[in-house]
Amino acid sequence: MRIFDVIKLAFKNLFRRKARTVLTLLGITVGAVSVIIMISIGLGLDESKKELLSQFTSLEKIEVYRRWDYDDSTGQSTVGAVLNDAAVAAFKKIKNVKAVTPTMNFGSARLVSGKKVLMWSQIRAIDPEAMPFFEEFENVKFGSLLPVNDDDEKTINVVLGYNVPYSFYNPKKRGDQDSIWSEWYSGEGEDPRQLRIDPENDQIKLTFNMEYGEPPNIDLSLDSSEVVPIKRTKFYNLNVVGYLAFDPDYTTNDVIYISIEDYKYLQAEYNIYQKQNGGGGGYYYEETTSSNGEMQYSQIYVKANTMNDVSAIQKEIEGMGYSTSSYMSYVEPLQKKIENDQFLFLAIGCIAFLVAALNIINTMLMSTYERTREIGIMKVLGCKISDIRNLFLLEAGLMGFCGGVIGVPLSYLVSFIINYMQAAQSTGNTGYYYDPTLVSQGSSIIPLWLCLAAILFSSLVGFISGLYPSIRAMKLSALEAIKNE
Repeated sequence: MRIFDVIKLAFKNLFRRKARTVLTLLGITVGAVSVIIMISIGLGLDESKKELLSQFTSLEKIEVYRRWDYDDSTGQSTVGAVLNDAAVAAFKKIKNVKAVTPTMNFGSARLVSGKKVLMWSQIRAIDPEAMPFFEEFENVKFGSLLPVNDDDEKTINVVLGYNVPYSFYNPKKRGDQDSIWSEWYSGEGEDPRQLRIDPENDQIKLTFNMEYGEPPNIDLSLDSSEVVPIKRTKFYNLNVVGYLAFDPDYTTNDVIYISIEDYKYLQAEYNIYQKQNGGGGGYYYEETTSSNGEMQYSQIYVKANTMNDVSAIQKEIEGMGYSTSSYMSYVEPLQKKIENDQFLFLAIGCIAFLVAALNIINTMLMSTYERTREIGIMKVLGCKISDIRNLFLLEAGLMGFCGGVIGVPLSYLVSFIINYMQAAQSTGNTGYYYDPTLVSQGSSIIPLWLCLAAILFSSLVGFISGLYPSIRAMKLSALEAIKNE
């Protein structure tokens, strides 16, 4: 038989028993729709995972702290290993670590620019060599990051966070400080605020006198003749080498970054200032040295090569006696749940396809029983065994193909309904109105490759399901088949 004749006869046989064929196609269609929808929901979960991950700018970043434990049985607290230069060197030797930097905070300072001051300065020390490896410093509005080599010990290079130039105020202008708190920028659109200073051109100075620029506060109710000497204000010029763009995570927006070496210099100067003023004058000071003069850090940042290396690095650092935290500690459980849900959805779809495959096998076996005489006549007339096999395989494959083709538009309809309901629920509506943007971003996503894969898989399932019936048809005896009524 010619291949064209086999195809023509296969189509003719499919429509010979219309009711049975329709029911079989219905089973295959349900299986195809189930697989497509289940996978589409899995893809929706995967997109949700990507959206979740995109909210974290540095999944490879690990924060290391000194461990503080409390023993309930003894009522005593224990302190873990210190964060010092030895710890920094040890962390750098860990496998898959890209960069390590200690960090310190210095809050006992006021910034001054002309007549304007910045009350609460979030000054943070960091290693300039490691700075480029952390994502929060990728977007520089102008200038550069802190220079690695700084020979001038008294030159304090700084990188300003985005909000710093907007936070200066004139203490002698009534209501100027309050106006800062009433202004807010979320990062969307153009910033409506006006710059209080020009970070690129204005000179910025630092002083430890937290009362500088403020009007004197004299309590006339105190009966004292003691005259408090006016503190002499010493200034340290800051060299703005860079200005960061807006950080959506608000990590760097209000921070002024300096190098670890400049921090040590400011710390020494601050200690002198404290002694000159009887231990007063500062609002916040972070102790950084031990009894032997060793530098101790408040925390250390460790950057892993990839987010998959974070867990192993955290375990190794915790084994050294430190506490750690990272975004991956929160993301990993969600990732595992999403992966488990994807596997479950795929399993449900495959079960539906298995039922459809059994339905095809049943239909084709019944066809061999009903067409026994026809098969015998074909053999007597000289049809090849391969032609009979190809006929049954083609019929089964066609049913699988047609079921997959019908299942694709139905899958889009079901997917739209799922996303429609999700959009209506998320907008708080009862179904009379929905947001089309929410529908397009729903939990069911059907790409073109999934439709093609579903049709191909349906055809393959039909083809495989027809193997046993075709083998049975090939093995029928021609004489016995002709005798069958």
